[in-house]
Amino acid sequence: MKQIGPSKLWRLLIVLLAGAASLSMYSNPYLELLTSGDWEFEKADRDDGSALSSPIGQSPRWESFNEWQCFSTQNIHLECTELDDGSIQVPTLRVGRAGHILDFSMDPEPSFDCEQVRMDLIDLLDQEDSFCVYAAHLQEHPSENFGDPDVISWNLWIMSQVKTQKGYWTNEDLSVKENEEPELDDESGPVDSVSE
Repeated sequence: MKQIGPSKLWRLLIVLLAGAASLSMYSNPYLELLTSGDWEFEKADRDDGSALSSPIGQSPRWESFNEWQCFSTQNIHLECTELDDGSIQVPTLRVGRAGHILDFSMDPEPSFDCEQVRMDLIDLLDQEDSFCVYAAHLQEHPSENFGDPDVISWNLWIMSQVKTQKGYWTNEDLSVKENEEPELDDESGPVDSVSE
């Protein structure tokens, strides 16, 4: 049996440590909040079709699918964003990371009480280290429109669910519910299990 010399052993150890470090740079520890049921829900929802798309006949055609994304609660901001010169307000959950801004907002229709939704989300996120949001990408705004020279990108997503250790919030019933996993209906795809 051939022995490995100390210099080769050190090189091997350095390569292993570098590999582990690079993996940790690209992994998201907050994804642990999601269960297999959440991933199955996403797959069934994708199989059911896109969450957002261009109007029929518009060219070029585009589609966007809901997906889970998870973050720390450290750099978030919740507000009611004004649209149409202030005539409409939508709850917006803003996440900032290294010059990248992600705005998770709601479709302004149907109408709802923006401040109540904002308070529901504050209650859900209070005392939590992390959260996940289920949303579909709508558009990228020009970063210069954000008004901060440190902003590299600014993207708008339309959210339909938020999850923490406390449970799920969904735009279907606009309230926080007990910690229940989304269910799948074998025949018609995802079912909103957080509604009562």
